[in-house]
Amino acid sequence: MKSILSIARSIEGRLDEAECRLLLATAASAAAASGPLPIVEVGSYCGRSTVILAGAARAVCPTLRIFAIDPHQGSLSHPKGELIVPPTLERFLHNIEWAGVADRVDLIQKKSFEVKWDLPVALLFIDGLHDYENVRRDFLHFQSFVVPGGLVAFDDNDGETYPGVVRCVGEAISSGGYEQIASAGRLVVLRKGTEDATAPIPEAEWREIAIRRQRAIELLRDELLSEIADSADALPEPAFEILKVEASGKAAGTISGSIDIPAEHTTISSRDFTVAGWVLGHPGVVAHVEIRSEGELVSRVPVCESRPDVALAFPAKPNAAQCGFRFAIDLSRMSVACLEVWAIPVTGHPRLLGTIRARRRTEPPA
Repeated sequence: MKSILSIARSIEGRLDEAECRLLLATAASAAAASGPLPIVEVGSYCGRSTVILAGAARAVCPTLRIFAIDPHQGSLSHPKGELIVPPTLERFLHNIEWAGVADRVDLIQKKSFEVKWDLPVALLFIDGLHDYENVRRDFLHFQSFVVPGGLVAFDDNDGETYPGVVRCVGEAISSGGYEQIASAGRLVVLRKGTEDATAPIPEAEWREIAIRRQRAIELLRDELLSEIADSADALPEPAFEILKVEASGKAAGTISGSIDIPAEHTTISSRDFTVAGWVLGHPGVVAHVEIRSEGELVSRVPVCESRPDVALAFPAKPNAAQCGFRFAIDLSRMSVACLEVWAIPVTGHPRLLGTIRARRRTEPPA
């Protein structure tokens, strides 16, 4: 079964790889937090982003609907003005059908301000015309329906080419009603302020949220592993089999975190051995993560990768949105690896996050 991102990659669109990954994580996080509340997309073009949103919804909350709003008249934004292309409706319908998500998508073939709306919104994705007047109109038409703690994503947040988007994003943040929690390329994600972050959640509702969050984590992990597997299959160099990924219990109470990649019983390229996850200090801030082997430092990276899913799980932690880490290390000279992943806080002692045991694959896969 092809991954959501590999399917979206085959559809015409402007979102690059990093932006696609962030949009997938944002949609999965919104679905996990808000359940069946709809996702609204303003500007669908040929359906690349629509497929990502619908794929995330299908994996995390099967009853969630995507409302894709676009007149499909062939009008696109361009740094030098409006660009006229052939109408995109036929391509859009073909692509969402080919991707297997047509049953999740409600097409609204109108301009955003023509849509009569009265439903709460978990995620609002704005990618219509990029001049200030249109971006602001798209945002204001729906933002009051975004639930407290809900997400708003803007594409093409680039001051050189689309200053209108940057201005609208800046106004939303300066209003005090929104905070930026993640960005990748020209995609930026804001979170709406909560009415009462301390209000208790009923136990039954919390259990449902926990189930959806676990689905979101598994979706993102599977997507990343699929990308890594595709890369490994294309490379002739030896690969490593992951024997065990074990979390450490020694840091309980002082840090929270997870090693998301690699997963046990998978295979990863030895020259681009990826280790990724997230970590938070309780209290304090974790500044770096280190990989050590037999007590020797192998690599060190800052904790700064975007993790909107963690931000939703830990809304009271101001650094939760950028608490991810990612390594790409070369193990081609090793035959067996026992890697320790350490969290390095700004103050205090290093804490062991977990251990990865791997060995070189001696025979090619069947």
